[in-house]
Amino acid sequence: MAFMKSKTLNFLIFTGFLAAVLTACKSNNKIGFGDNDPLTVEINDSIKVIASTYLLDSLPSSNTGTIMLGANDDPALGKLKVSSYFRIKAPAQSDLPKDAVFDSLSLVLKYSKYSYGDTTKLQQLVVHRLNQLIKLHKVNNDVEPEEKPLFVTNEDALYTTSAFKYDAAPIGTHSYKPSPGSKDSVSIKMDDKWGKELFKMLIEKDRRLSSADEFLNYFNGMQIESINSSAIIGFNVDDLKMLVHYHYRNTAGFPETGKSEFVIHDKQYQFNHIDVDRQATSLKGLNEKHREVDASTTGQQLFLQGGSGIVTKILLPGLTQFMHEPGIVVNKVELIIQTKPSSYTLYKAPASLILFIANDRNTPKFTVPVAYETTTQQATLRPGNDNGSLTTFTFNLSEYADKIKKGDYKNTSLLISLPVDDLIKTFNRLHITNDKSTLSVSTRITYTKY
Repeated sequence: MAFMKSKTLNFLIFTGFLAAVLTACKSNNKIGFGDNDPLTVEINDSIKVIASTYLLDSLPSSNTGTIMLGANDDPALGKLKVSSYFRIKAPAQSDLPKDAVFDSLSLVLKYSKYSYGDTTKLQQLVVHRLNQLIKLHKVNNDVEPEEKPLFVTNEDALYTTSAFKYDAAPIGTHSYKPSPGSKDSVSIKMDDKWGKELFKMLIEKDRRLSSADEFLNYFNGMQIESINSSAIIGFNVDDLKMLVHYHYRNTAGFPETGKSEFVIHDKQYQFNHIDVDRQATSLKGLNEKHREVDASTTGQQLFLQGGSGIVTKILLPGLTQFMHEPGIVVNKVELIIQTKPSSYTLYKAPASLILFIANDRNTPKFTVPVAYETTTQQATLRPGNDNGSLTTFTFNLSEYADKIKKGDYKNTSLLISLPVDDLIKTFNRLHITNDKSTLSVSTRITYTKY
């Protein structure tokens, strides 16, 4: 067989040099050199694809660098609500001016430039005081190796389903219209009574401000949520500040202002919590107990989304048999995803997609690499247009198919997903549909028949 492959390859190279002399003919996805030629290059696009929308287990959401706040109602994927939890730490103790007078307390958030949804409407941010400490979840305590995805490390973490108790009464509120693309900040006015208490502690150099542990025992942390929201907005964790503002007179007797800064305490303890409601969508049956919805029940529509952990599951039951067909050499195997253009819609298609290889428990364990290399393969968006051209993503599955032929990847599936960073850190999504009630995922196999 190795000799035959070598002979086939040499023949194809030779015919390339003779392209100007020989006239090739095309018909029915076949490229040959006449009806009696023993060698033809053919294309098969009829390998069966079984597809479904699949819900991954809750994703890690701590230490992402972004505070996500807001809500969105997506007709295709349902309602999302995102809140954020974090700890803060006190400033290093120092002398405040003796005649300093408290002015106000504010929590300042700086845009990360990320947004998802309609940002034109007014939103209200509400801040709550936690009444229990944020504690990390120990991954290895209750997760079997087969159930741990490749993007979950052995480090303790917090997840999109993690939550901690907080006081119902808010300690800060602010109404604003988001400007996520700007360099502006959002300043939330905090409770004056608590601000005066903190100010007094700063003046007196209270023991509760002397160390991170002492302050955490006094103040466990915060939860922020957004109400009446139509968009999810990102804010930089590193830029978060809680400011105690005061005024005083300098040595010359002129009025001046000052501030003491409380900042984030250990980004590992900051995480984003997600609530989802899909009851008004075709994915209403998708939940923690029933993680898979077949394409046949959604009108052949498929979905994927970051944050909420939605991916598209693919099975190719006929691929193994085809790879073992006698008398052929497979040149290339492609997986093609096509969907309606989204350039003029609220939810733009992602710039690229990846493929996970999942085990028999549907746990992502590997990514499909660039063919015969080690880096993760990304299928880049090829945009469609209003003239009928569909948006397309194409994966090269040649190496994957070779391994299938050798007996690797038994009892596995492919999961179409956003790149790992986007899967965990964004709510970007893709609605895979062509409006024809036919599946928008297919294969294309180019092979040489001899």
